[in-house]
Amino acid sequence: MVLLANAVRSMLAPASDAEVKAPPDESSTRLHAFRYLLLGVAAMATNFTTIVLLIPAVHGVAISSLSTQDKATLLAVVGIIVEFVAYFPILVVLAAGKKGPVLLDHLSTYLRTHRRRIGIVVSLGFAIYLGYSGLSALA
Repeated sequence: MVLLANAVRSMLAPASDAEVKAPPDESSTRLHAFRYLLLGVAAMATNFTTIVLLIPAVHGVAISSLSTQDKATLLAVVGIIVEFVAYFPILVVLAAGKKGPVLLDHLSTYLRTHRRRIGIVVSLGFAIYLGYSGLSALA
């Protein structure tokens, strides 16, 4: 319900100035990649939507009949998936080499332009999935 409410709130709220602001200046993008990784991990760990998605995942793993080792492995996989947006830019730069920064600029422009729609789709998608899973478990 929280994800559904978040999606509806995002659809109804007017676009904020933060969504249309200019990209960061050149001096701020020269920070070390590891610093960006840490900032991304911290942002995702404290992100409301991320927390709402993690609670059911961790609960599902905790109540499962898996061994402790399998639970730890599954929680690590969940963590990797959730934090993917934090380390994806670094993987792009490593994989693309010299073209990495150009690809990141294009990705940044796209994400900045479609940020609101992406948040709505993700929230609605997970709300529908979790709602369907919950109702199926009740039946």
